[in-house]
Amino acid sequence: MKKQDQKNMLLDQLHKQLSIYGYKKNTSRQQLWKPFEFGKVAIHLSFINHLDDFDITVDVGIRFDELEEMKNMNNGLLNQKEKKQTFSIGTELGNLIVGKQRRWTIIEESNIENISNSIFSAIKEIAFPYIDKYSIKENVFNDCLSDGEESIVLTGIDYVRAMNAVGLAKILNKVDEIEQIIEDKTKFLEDKNDFGVSMFCNFVKTIQ
Repeated sequence: MKKQDQKNMLLDQLHKQLSIYGYKKNTSRQQLWKPFEFGKVAIHLSFINHLDDFDITVDVGIRFDELEEMKNMNNGLLNQKEKKQTFSIGTELGNLIVGKQRRWTIIEESNIENISNSIFSAIKEIAFPYIDKYSIKENVFNDCLSDGEESIVLTGIDYVRAMNAVGLAKILNKVDEIEQIIEDKTKFLEDKNDFGVSMFCNFVKTIQ
């Protein structure tokens, strides 16, 4: 069986397991997703091909529509379709399990069922609690204020985390905190010479 057929079988198997929780399948994007009150959540598979097998990594993403529309308003790098596919936060499951990448390996078709069950268990034990916590905007806002090593569970991109903090402060009407957050995040990005500091500053201008 071709690798692509094995990948599709794995995605199908996971869809069967996750459909009872309301997840839909998007084969072209290699993801299982579902809407929630403020946007959507997704479980995404990445495949790393080798000569005789392939590895799988799994990441979880959460999109807040209002926040993403705010962030993408003047993003000329994305077209309208792409703007609807961005996620506010997300991380690879390994970061939540062991603090580094976690891979599953499929060598042949007979591996698919066991690997699917293992991934599904990780999703239930690790991804679902993450989704429960971070589908609440206040929790995302609070944790986006931090720039420590633990912030990788939200996003490994510093300027995106800064935009999230400011955008959610506005959405949550934290008017007394916004200016200080902007000041702190600008200083953090400038001190590390972050490549996204100009994008952050442009974003701030559009929402003030």
